[in-house]
Amino acid sequence: MKRTVWLLLVGLSVIGPSAGAQAAPVLRVDGPRATVVEDPSIPAPGALAEPGLGRAPATASRARRPARRRGPTVSEVLDRADRRGSIRAGQQSDYRTIYARAVSTRRSLTPGRASELGGAIANLRGIAARGRLTPSRMPVLFLMLHRNTNYWRWHGAPPDRTSVEFAGSPLVFQYLRGEGLHFNSLATAGRANYFVRACASNPPAKRGGARCTLGRTLLDELTRLASRRSGFTAWEYFVDFDGGLPPWSSGIAQGTAIQAFTRGSQVYRERSYLATAGEAVGAFARRPPDGHQLLLADGGVHYLIYSFAPRLRVLNAFAQALNGIHDYARVSGSPEAGALFQAGDRGLRHESRRYDTGEWSRYSLRGYESSVDYHRLARDAVEGLCGRTGVDVYCNTARRFTSYLRRRGYSTEPGSLGL
Repeated sequence: MKRTVWLLLVGLSVIGPSAGAQAAPVLRVDGPRATVVEDPSIPAPGALAEPGLGRAPATASRARRPARRRGPTVSEVLDRADRRGSIRAGQQSDYRTIYARAVSTRRSLTPGRASELGGAIANLRGIAARGRLTPSRMPVLFLMLHRNTNYWRWHGAPPDRTSVEFAGSPLVFQYLRGEGLHFNSLATAGRANYFVRACASNPPAKRGGARCTLGRTLLDELTRLASRRSGFTAWEYFVDFDGGLPPWSSGIAQGTAIQAFTRGSQVYRERSYLATAGEAVGAFARRPPDGHQLLLADGGVHYLIYSFAPRLRVLNAFAQALNGIHDYARVSGSPEAGALFQAGDRGLRHESRRYDTGEWSRYSLRGYESSVDYHRLARDAVEGLCGRTGVDVYCNTARRFTSYLRRRGYSTEPGSLGL
């Protein structure tokens, strides 16, 4: 069954509040109760063109699950981490309890629920067997397993790609058929951006409200769940996806998180948030399969959407990565980040015309036309660069993309990027 790039882009429409933003359904889970609610910080399916994305050129399908490889078991990895002192005292016991409970619960479930929980368990086992269950990844991976166990104990499968949240936590998960619930780092980073930006609109004396608190909570949770990947901080994905075995990283998620942490450092006057953003920028200094930097013949670079797909160049992902890098470089004054922005800026200025058919945008280079919502996302991301840099290439591209919307009778109102 085809998987689409909606898996990652589910978070883009919550990068910031917008007058045109639509509330979207999210499944809110509280033990045996599950209620569908409308949440403006989660993208509406219609706003993100959920239907029909399978026809896009850059469709993604879940990779065939590979044959089980010989390698360390989850228990062996935990033992080793405990002996080396690379996890805190008591963590091994906590993780073992979560793992044992998941395996035990699976045996008691109906076949459908057991299959979904089994997919989550299999992903964890596969990551361990490939030597990728590192201490920094354990918090998010065992949280995912814990959430899956609690969910499948009480509930059946929701519609594929449903956004899910749990009572008492603002983190966003997503259901993928056959793999259970996974932590959606882009949607969570976008949600943080939504609330941080909303908080920033308040005068400093009134920044103790619910939105401000949620923004800080989300940034703190993202800090706790970040992984170390080849020397930089990343918010990874832990599902099989389009030939990419977990864990892999998303350039969109990185750029969005960098933007959220940079804004948060100013709104909350918290220097540690800016340091986290700086550690995440390293994703764009490394080449795939670790990072997202693709060198171009003209001396510029392209920042990739997926760490495992060096041939897939996506306009909205590239532009959003540049927006995040630009914001961090401006606030921090980092010459390294400035150089990364300049290299990417050179690359996108050269590439931008190749995404323009003269009547519409292409989702990716050498790909088909974008859906209307991807077209709008690309327009908004490039318009964000126009506002940041004043560069004619970006401003003219954004204006043309807006005119194409008008010609085809679509709304020219901005989506929910809020860049």
